Amino acid sequence: MEITSKSYLSSLKAHGSGRGLAFHKLLKSCRKSVFLTGTLTNGESSSIQAVLWRVFPRELIDAGFTHKTTAETWASRYGVLEKVRKLDEDNKQVGITTNRRKEVIVKEKPGISPELVANHLLDKTVFMDVSDLQVPMITLEERPIVIPLDEDHADEYSKFHSAMYDTAMALQQELGSAAWSKFTPSVLNYADQPSLKTNIEFVNKEGKVLAHVTAPSFPKDYETAKERMLVELVKSRLKDKRRVIIYTHYTQEYRTNQRLQDVLAKNGVNATILDSKVSADQRFEWLEKQTELGTKVIITNQTLVEVGLDLLAFPTIIFWQMNDNINTVRQSAKRAHRLGQHRHCEVLYLVNERTQQMAQFQRLMSRRVSALLVEGAIERSDELAKYADISNAALTKDLCEMLESSEIVNAWEQAAQKDLDSNLELVSEEEFQQKITEAFARLTQETKDLCGYVEPVMVEDPQEEIGFPMEEETFGDIFECENTPVVESVSKPVVSQEKKTPSQDEVGYTDIFAYLEQVKEEEQPKTIFDVLVKKDKTSKKKGKRNDVYEGATIFDFLAL
Repeated sequence: MEITSKSYLSSLKAHGSGRGLAFHKLLKSCRKSVFLTGTLTNGESSSIQAVLWRVFPRELIDAGFTHKTTAETWASRYGVLEKVRKLDEDNKQVGITTNRRKEVIVKEKPGISPELVANHLLDKTVFMDVSDLQVPMITLEERPIVIPLDEDHADEYSKFHSAMYDTAMALQQELGSAAWSKFTPSVLNYADQPSLKTNIEFVNKEGKVLAHVTAPSFPKDYETAKERMLVELVKSRLKDKRRVIIYTHYTQEYRTNQRLQDVLAKNGVNATILDSKVSADQRFEWLEKQTELGTKVIITNQTLVEVGLDLLAFPTIIFWQMNDNINTVRQSAKRAHRLGQHRHCEVLYLVNERTQQMAQFQRLMSRRVSALLVEGAIERSDELAKYADISNAALTKDLCEMLESSEIVNAWEQAAQKDLDSNLELVSEEEFQQKITEAFARLTQETKDLCGYVEPVMVEDPQEEIGFPMEEETFGDIFECENTPVVESVSKPVVSQEKKTPSQDEVGYTDIFAYLEQVKEEEQPKTIFDVLVKKDKTSKKKGKRNDVYEGATIFDFLAL
């Protein structure tokens, strides 16, 4: 294969995934490759490591890397690592020759060194924005909405969060990272669905239950403050004739889609669920069908629509839950804000205050800023750049240690503005149609000018002079047979002012209309050159036909 083009490069970043391995095989079978993506990194340096290794292995080998290089080793050079050392204070017999047991936890944080960009990206990357097309787009608004829990809900959540954190910390030495595998989903979903039965068990490799944590369940008909806010937002958008799509994340064990569908139905809003049963190649047709059926609200996991789909019919996007992958969040948030959208777009993020959801949102904000630094949308001197290096608060016990919610919201909105090209013209719904018409008219004219295209001139009256340089001749003069002499040169027919009626032997069929009358009884001419042909007696004897107009075009006649 000569060349290949691969879109959504960010989806091929995993080292051992089947998709990544297939990409490697396809890459090696092509002489040239072009890769496309809207999210080059997720803010962490290791997110680009596998792609660079598959595409430019020689370059990385020369830099001292191999296929066995770990993400931590890579990040130690090109990223940011967080090392946490813990001392075992339970050992009471600590003496001169007795050392305390130490445990070191190494974790990569958001942040990419300029050395990575300079060494491996600058010479092979082209950053382009929609503004390069010189086409205006509709306005886009991203707005986090922080919602405090109800008092009773907040009290129970705080107890459950603390119990989960303490248990995970106590079992970390024995279970390793598995001790935290249930922490995040459990506390996130207890903030969203306290009505679910919550009994979390910590099990070792042998299947032995080491500990379990429970939390009281609220009544099934209890609607959280976040659910009430969702109903209010959806109803107000439907009142303005705006379709809504709601993004979820925990859709299997926690059945979040079904919960939201029930809550909306109780409040008079019909919603349809898009789940994984609809295959990727059928989702476009499925969405088109729902639009035709008049569906106003769709609930789906954001990973199902993050790439390859345009949600032009749903200008309002509401994130009910977030995904830890900032690429997924950025991609899915822009599904409605595409070329061709004429409705104002808004992306709303619903976050429960003083919960793990705020810690997750802060972490995503940090990764987004780091990604924008790599893409050049944010300078290191920018005030926003400080959020690229904030501490990972995913497992913090004291939620008060997080940034204030107002500061996080403000930083996210600033990052959202930076995520849009500063040269991109954003226009309101009222002026969009006029602006887009003007833009396409300008681009059409620029294209014609670059191609040297000349607009054809349509003349209805044969006696009317045409509008480009032609002394005083008209179409009538050009095709008037008695005024047209024998043309001996094929380069440019010349109109003579001398009145002469040539014989048929001299000119042949120069009178087009007379010729057409004659051929009615014979074969119809196939081209204009069969009409504009000089019958030469001499050339006939040689078995050839001398076409004096061969090679000429209609423009040669019009330019006389």
